[in-house]
Amino acid sequence: PCVAVAAVALEDNMFLLTPSGSAVECVANPNAFRICFSDPNQGVGSADYMSEHGIGKSVAIIYRSDDAYSVGIYEKFVSEAATKGINIVYTGTFEEANKTEFSSQLTAAKQAGADVLFLPIYCESIAPLMTQAVSMGYDVDYFGVDGMDGILEVEGFDTSLAEGAYLLTPFSADATDEKTTHFVEAYKAKYNEVPNQFAADAYDCVYAIYEACNAEGV
Repeated sequence: PCVAVAAVALEDNMFLLTPSGSAVECVANPNAFRICFSDPNQGVGSADYMSEHGIGKSVAIIYRSDDAYSVGIYEKFVSEAATKGINIVYTGTFEEANKTEFSSQLTAAKQAGADVLFLPIYCESIAPLMTQAVSMGYDVDYFGVDGMDGILEVEGFDTSLAEGAYLLTPFSADATDEKTTHFVEAYKAKYNEVPNQFAADAYDCVYAIYEACNAEGV
């Protein structure tokens, strides 16, 4: 959606700032900017972190093949993993119609000996995936990207299953700096829930525009 909007915004010469559009094409035009990670950033960052911290001897990837977000991160992760000595033992895909059923992919990953699942997908799919992994006795670590943020709020999800999972995100509600604690407290008071990185990035977008207007005396 952001890519489509960006094209129209360029026609109108209108400034665009996205809090969540991570595809490269979202900000390909000179009038468009982003607060969040880009997909390549996440793929490279994930592979680098795994390599630097020795996470996983054998990695399986499960991504959504009809989603540009998931594909973009997957492709960059694979290319970076090849330079970092990361051992990818299995790659599984799914599409929109099967975004909550992962028994075949998990079975294949387990048989391949994967001890880490790299999941460049959204929390609505990761929650049932974790649940199904436990039900089949698959003891594995999880490494997600910013789409994993919000998994603790997925309805009906046993949040204990996410304990110890790795998550690449630009925001942590547990941070103790003054700006974060103030934002989290205010957000919880207004919406009765803990903000995730999407909320934080949107908040930062508003203040980026505010600061730019102040700088120009608008």
